[in-house]
Amino acid sequence: MVRQVAKKLASLFCDEKIDVICVLGGPYVGKSWLVNSCISKDDKIMVFDDINSYDDFLKLVKAQRISHVKYIIIGRLLDEKCRQLVGEDKRIRYVNVYPMNFAEFRLAIPKNNCIEQMEMLKLYMLVGGLPEVVKVFLETGNIEKVRCKQLQLLGKLEGQMNRKERAIVKSVIVQEQCEATGFFLSKLDRNARKREYAEVLSGLLDMGIIEKQRRFAPKENLEVRKYKLYIYDMGLYLAAIGIDIKSFMNCHKSWDKKLLYKFYLLDLRAYIDKSQDALMYWSRHKGKANISIIIKMKYGEDGLLFPIGIKEKVELLAKSTQVFIKEYDGVRPINVKIPSMEEVEDGQKLYDRIRNVT
Repeated sequence: MVRQVAKKLASLFCDEKIDVICVLGGPYVGKSWLVNSCISKDDKIMVFDDINSYDDFLKLVKAQRISHVKYIIIGRLLDEKCRQLVGEDKRIRYVNVYPMNFAEFRLAIPKNNCIEQMEMLKLYMLVGGLPEVVKVFLETGNIEKVRCKQLQLLGKLEGQMNRKERAIVKSVIVQEQCEATGFFLSKLDRNARKREYAEVLSGLLDMGIIEKQRRFAPKENLEVRKYKLYIYDMGLYLAAIGIDIKSFMNCHKSWDKKLLYKFYLLDLRAYIDKSQDALMYWSRHKGKANISIIIKMKYGEDGLLFPIGIKEKVELLAKSTQVFIKEYDGVRPINVKIPSMEEVEDGQKLYDRIRNVT
């Protein structure tokens, strides 16, 4: 996603009809390097990094009208409020940026490093896609130093959060390790009430510390209100749960499906057009069938549904997928083979497969 955003920014710089480019992302992505890497010193552009309030954003937009210089605004912007600023006099373009995906991570590794596909995937899961963490790995090649950097970032974030924010993030980490079909405030605190935590939860989502995956459900189904929450970056998540680095790298047994689902979830989001498509999960009401990822893509009036199943043999349909096909129309099941040493399919290849179906 980083390279895609860089290309998009470079094209936007040349568009005379755009005055302000707003780069949206999490608080620990470190996006200023992205802008500086794709603009020349001769361009009349001013970059404002780490803008954390809507009022500051408004001031910059007003100042831009006077200066007639193109602005790039980067920071923990409140997405919904910022996007309300639409009009001919403002001419704002919004660009989402995520941590580096697996395809970009592989490109960042020097070609003289002979790393097998499976080892590369495990390295990516441990390192994650945050630029400053990837930089530590590229400079040192030491996973222990990478873990120290991740814990430093987690500590910095925790220090900036209040009691309720810390409680939600810790509960998200715990619930991610379980087989729960959604996020439950009752597991945060037995006496927790939605109205008490709604504003806090919204703030964490706006800042990009956590992300939401909503549940797919048919029309008029109250279960659609359920959702999952997860940590923004794979490497930070594994650091937060304290996974043992040596055991993880040396294990040759079957993959933990929960980790694989999380990998595909985070890797796919870079390719999903949020204006047209949706990345969701599904669980059958009062049933054991469970699909962790379902992609709804715009196609005709109703669209197509792609339940993602992960199996050791790609030709076998999971029980959950079979149940899904019986219940809904316009279904195109996609089965992903659990990666072996020779072949690893990433989010880009998976999304290309889906696009070829449509």
